Amino acid sequence: MEAFDSFALTLPIMALTVSAVFLALWRFGLKAALFWGLGFGCSGLGFLMSLPLGPAEAMAMSGDALFVFGFFFYGQALLTHFGVDYPLRHRLLLIGGYLGVDAYLVFGLGDLRSELLLNDLVAALLIGLPLSGVVQKAHATADRLLVAAASMVVIETLTRVAAINYLVGGNDDLAAFAESVYAVAIQITAGCFGVLLAAAAFGSMVMRVMLNYRRAAEIDPLTGLYNRRGLDQALKPAQGGAAWSGVIVVTDIDHFKQVNDRYGHAAGDMVIAAFALEIRTSIPAGAVAARLGGEEFVICLPAANLAEAGVLAHGIRLRFAGRDWRQFGIDRQITASFGVAKMQAENDNLQAAIDRADQCLYEAKGAGRNMVVVEGGVFETGEALVADLQAALTALKSAQG
Repeated sequence: MEAFDSFALTLPIMALTVSAVFLALWRFGLKAALFWGLGFGCSGLGFLMSLPLGPAEAMAMSGDALFVFGFFFYGQALLTHFGVDYPLRHRLLLIGGYLGVDAYLVFGLGDLRSELLLNDLVAALLIGLPLSGVVQKAHATADRLLVAAASMVVIETLTRVAAINYLVGGNDDLAAFAESVYAVAIQITAGCFGVLLAAAAFGSMVMRVMLNYRRAAEIDPLTGLYNRRGLDQALKPAQGGAAWSGVIVVTDIDHFKQVNDRYGHAAGDMVIAAFALEIRTSIPAGAVAARLGGEEFVICLPAANLAEAGVLAHGIRLRFAGRDWRQFGIDRQITASFGVAKMQAENDNLQAAIDRADQCLYEAKGAGRNMVVVEGGVFETGEALVADLQAALTALKSAQG
């Protein structure tokens, strides 16, 4: 009995220690860590209820409730980690109904087998239902390992359900449950799978934190586009892959200092954000856009030619120039200029192409702004293009006449 008590204390101590670690992590802003901590805390206290610390029925009922709430918190931790909404009301109703039936089985019938069966089924549901809602969200390797670990916990719980008759037999003595084969089996399997789940949850959260820090270091907070560091990482070839090639478009907002000076920096930020949104919604899949600083942006178009990039830049220019800013307190037109250059050869590099596109941008500025200049020539403004088309039609009619 003394050896068993020492063994029975091991799992609660482990679970409560893990709970303390997760609750400490929660203090650093990791929301899911709160629910992992509560889940392991409830489970640890639940295992303490297997010790002969009081009346058998009261200990059994308390342990059942703690285990069920532990699995509820595991499920909530998964939902929080993956940012998935799942009806809370349904799960709470399930717990409420379970506690009523369980109390009847424990205090009314003293039916150990049915009590254990019901407890394991409800526990499996409380983590299995949320798990089914997050599977499609697990894209990173660490997240997939977490889903796999949670799935193994569900399988292990359901396996116990199938094996209850063999493990419990005809013994309904609640007082003797602590030293039963079933109790020992729970201690061993729950210990193994609990450690696995804790490790997977911890690893997935650490990876999420690292990705968030990386995102913060590579994403411009105002526009949601890459910054220069993020651009370099996005265009960095995979190991053994070919270097990036395509067309570079460099653009900035015309007379942006006047916007800041006349309307304030808050209005200027709104203009920058709106221009970034126009870029983001205009570029095709596979293209990469970044804010180089201030009001200057770069667009990288893989496998595009200069004409295609010029058409894209021209479309962005026209839509941005046609925006009505009066709702933001700006009573003037705001335009942008564009420079377009192509990666010239395999040994060409990104910065060289950006520099050439930047030179085209300066030419657009010098030619009057609100213009797209393509390396080797000028991609006309909308007004000039319309004028050329009208002249061509007039010439054609004259020739036909």
